[in-house]
Amino acid sequence: MKDSIDKIIVAILTGKDYRPFVLETINRRFLDNVQNALIRIFEARQRSDRKDWWERELVSGSKDVKDILWFGGLNKKTVVSMEGTAKKEVCLRLSQLNLKTFDALLRDTSPENLARVEIKLIYRGKVVLLSEEESLFLLNTIGAMRLTLQGGAWSEVGKKAEKRLLFILFEMLGIPQENYLLVFSEMIRREILPNGKREIDAIVYTDDKRILKVELKLLAANPEVGDEAFSRGVELFLVDRLSETMIEDGKRHGVTVIQFRNQDALTELYNFFKASGVTVKKPGTQNIPRQVKELSRQYDEEQQKFELLRKAKSLLTS
Repeated sequence: MKDSIDKIIVAILTGKDYRPFVLETINRRFLDNVQNALIRIFEARQRSDRKDWWERELVSGSKDVKDILWFGGLNKKTVVSMEGTAKKEVCLRLSQLNLKTFDALLRDTSPENLARVEIKLIYRGKVVLLSEEESLFLLNTIGAMRLTLQGGAWSEVGKKAEKRLLFILFEMLGIPQENYLLVFSEMIRREILPNGKREIDAIVYTDDKRILKVELKLLAANPEVGDEAFSRGVELFLVDRLSETMIEDGKRHGVTVIQFRNQDALTELYNFFKASGVTVKKPGTQNIPRQVKELSRQYDEEQQKFELLRKAKSLLTS
C-alpha cells in the first residue's frame, strides 16, 4: 500500500485528483481477494459433492469471521445493524440463514421466466461447473466482498495517508521536528492533548511556544465537514476542497482554510506558518515525486507514535 499512499500524496501536493489512486488500491485488493475466493471454492467443490457443500466447506468450515460472512453473502456492517454484534456465532447463524433464502427463492420462482447463470471455474487445467444456486452464492460473495473492501479501503487509506502527508508537509516546510506533533489515538486516549479528548491531527508550536492546532480531512464525503473542525477550535484546516460558504464560515471562526486543489497550497501553508511565528522555509516545488519518496522513506508510523508520545509529554508539561 505504501506506493499507493505516495502516489496519493504526490497528487495532493500537485493539486490533482488523488481518488483514482484510492480506487487503484481498492481494485487491487478486490482482485486479490476474488482470486483467493475462487480457488477456495474450486477446491471445496472438488473435495465434496454433497448438496450442502458450500455451507459445510466454506461457511461452517471457515475459521475467519470475514470468510464466514463473505461466503454467506453478508458483510459485518449488515450483521451489526441486524444483531448489534458481529460475534462469530452470530455471523455463522445469519450466513447460514442467508444461504437458505436463496434456496427458497429459487424453489418459488419459475425458471422459464428468468435469465439463468451457471459459472464455470477453471483452475490448473481442471474445470468445475457451479449450479445455478451455487453460481448465485458466488455472485453474492463477490458483492459482499466488494462492499466490505471498498468501505474499509477508503477509511484505511485516509488514516495512513493523512499522517504521512502531514509529516511530509512539515518536513518540506523545514519546521523543526521538536516543534510539531502528529496526534495519534494514544494521545487522545491518555488525555495529554491541550484540548482534552477533542480529536485533532497535529500540533505545531510557534517560536514563542504558542499552540497551533491543525486538522486535515482528505477522504471525507460530507461537504460540510468543516463544521467539525471549526467546532474544535483549530487554527488551520487542511482539506482537498471545500465550498466557498464553508470557507467563509471558517473565517468567521478564526480558522484558516487551505485547499490542496489550489496550485499554490504549499505557498499558502508557508505564509500561514511564517505569519504565525513558526520557523519555516519556503518549500521547494520542483520534483515533488522525488521529495515525497525521500521523505516518505523517513516516516515510520510506529516509531513516530513512540517518539511523539514521549515528546508530547515533555512539551505539554513544560
